[in-house]
Amino acid sequence: MNSRSLLHSSVSRRLLRPVADLIDQRIERQVRSAVRRTAAPATADTARLVRDVEALRHRQLTVELLLGPGGRGISRMVGEASLEHLYAEVAALSGDRDAAERNVAAAFRLLVALESLGVGRIAGGTMNICGKLGTIPLLDPPNDEILEIGTLYGMFSAGLVRMMERDGRNPNLTIVDPFAGVQLQPGTDQRPDPTGAPVDEHAVRTNLG
Repeated sequence: MNSRSLLHSSVSRRLLRPVADLIDQRIERQVRSAVRRTAAPATADTARLVRDVEALRHRQLTVELLLGPGGRGISRMVGEASLEHLYAEVAALSGDRDAAERNVAAAFRLLVALESLGVGRIAGGTMNICGKLGTIPLLDPPNDEILEIGTLYGMFSAGLVRMMERDGRNPNLTIVDPFAGVQLQPGTDQRPDPTGAPVDEHAVRTNLG
């Protein structure tokens, strides 16, 4: 009987089975040990990731209450692409990129502060408001006289006065508005303001004060 026939015989298989089982057990133990060593850091990383996500959710809730529609009726969240586009537009008008970024950032902080503390809101989208508030002082107006026709709650006027004062100006403000109790816009239904506050002279004087 040659060696090949010997290895394939039933007797040889019975004799070698314990050795094979022992080898299999050792291999299995090594594999399990390797899996545990690999899984331990992964488990720690997963737990850390869960904690980080939970912390991020808490922070996001705080930001939403401050800037999101749930907390104020209109979203003041800012997108990176929109902000960069606004920087470029204001820089193109003013010729000063650093000043553009500085004024837009100041205008955004002012917008949030005014709507957080004031009565009502400022009409318009976030980038539109920040663009106007940030650009006007950089255009070097010929005088400090400001005329606003249609003021809603007077917050934009208050913001523009503050932005002009930041630039060392001494603005004098004149407002023309019917104070009809709602925002008057041609072609749209006259509905109560989403903030719930009436559009009247008292609200405007409160915000200007």
